[in-house]
Amino acid sequence: MKSFVYLLILSFAVNLMGLDPYTMSLDDCKNYIKVNNLTWEAGITPYSYLPKEILKPMLTGFYLPIKTDAKINNKVINSKTDKPEYLDWTNKNGTNWMTSVKNQGSYSGSWAFATLGTWEAMININSNDPDIDWDGSEQYLISCYQTNLLDEMLAGSGPARWIMVNGVPDEACYPYRASAGNCNDRCSDWRERLKFIKSVTDVCTNPDTEAIKAALRNGPVGSAMQVNLLMLRFYRGGVLGEETPSTDIGYPINHEVVIVGWDDARNGGSWKWKNCWGAAWGEGGYGWTQFGTSQIGYYSWSCTAYSEGTGYEKESSARTIPLQFNFTITPNPVKTTAVVNVMMPERSKANISLFDLLGKHVLTIDNSQLSRGINRIVLNAKDLKPGIYIARINAGKYIDSKAILINK
Repeated sequence: MKSFVYLLILSFAVNLMGLDPYTMSLDDCKNYIKVNNLTWEAGITPYSYLPKEILKPMLTGFYLPIKTDAKINNKVINSKTDKPEYLDWTNKNGTNWMTSVKNQGSYSGSWAFATLGTWEAMININSNDPDIDWDGSEQYLISCYQTNLLDEMLAGSGPARWIMVNGVPDEACYPYRASAGNCNDRCSDWRERLKFIKSVTDVCTNPDTEAIKAALRNGPVGSAMQVNLLMLRFYRGGVLGEETPSTDIGYPINHEVVIVGWDDARNGGSWKWKNCWGAAWGEGGYGWTQFGTSQIGYYSWSCTAYSEGTGYEKESSARTIPLQFNFTITPNPVKTTAVVNVMMPERSKANISLFDLLGKHVLTIDNSQLSRGINRIVLNAKDLKPGIYIARINAGKYIDSKAILINK
């Protein structure tokens, strides 16, 4: 009886009273799983007892787009009519077609790892050779990816479509740094080392089990999903379900993975997916999530192999996307934290501040040099009173203001 009461108290504390998921113990997590009838196994991972400043960026690797113009056409994915109950590209006909599990470290780069992880596997599959294992440079993609569509920049197939035009070299050209980096730090012969995605298909914007399965018959599928701190810190195996969002970042979708298969018999149907938190996390770097839970399947996409680059004679304007200034804050309304997104056409000193409706300065969000391209700054609103505020950026000739609502 005492144990049952304790479990009820623990569940209440996590869901309503805000028991800090950054500091929960393994025993607390196991009890939380038990009282909520969840079916995954908790244990020690490399992230179980790391500090908040390291863990938090790992939960912000996907930015939910405000809009999308993607044309969904599931009919072109596959003409096969068979409907297998099980598929796994890590063990398809006894062969692992996936490349090795990577580790994004303490940086919000899951979108880059999911993009290249999907494409690298397709190189193996389309070449009918599981041992090619070409290793693309996530750092190059992170540091050089440019787009005007700030609200869609890291959503779904966006980076893959960029690679179709601009290409990505191998990992050795620009090794991973777990930071925004600088595109100019790439290797000197990067042009000659580029490879290009051949084609990209948007599978579905909202989760569609049958459409994703149809795409998976050709190869892995990139997908957004929701991850939380308990999964990051303690997941060792089993099937994840409808988890309580235990993160203070405010996003309903915050991570991108590679769906590699499914099993209709496991927990009523579950997806198997490749993560980017290293092979010591989960089941050798992979996880399982029940169909229709944890937002998995949103903004899913697939691609086909690559075309070899022949090198650029010069920087082609057709392959260079000019940048336009853009200033957004997501999410809005804000509960505890938000991300200030600034697209800069050029490097500039900037001041980003928060004012109340009477024009009184409330908070300096950032006062530093912003680089050309995408800049992301965290707005911590924990100590702000609820209400409407004005966020203002002054970056030389680029000036803009946005109204934000603090709603706790």
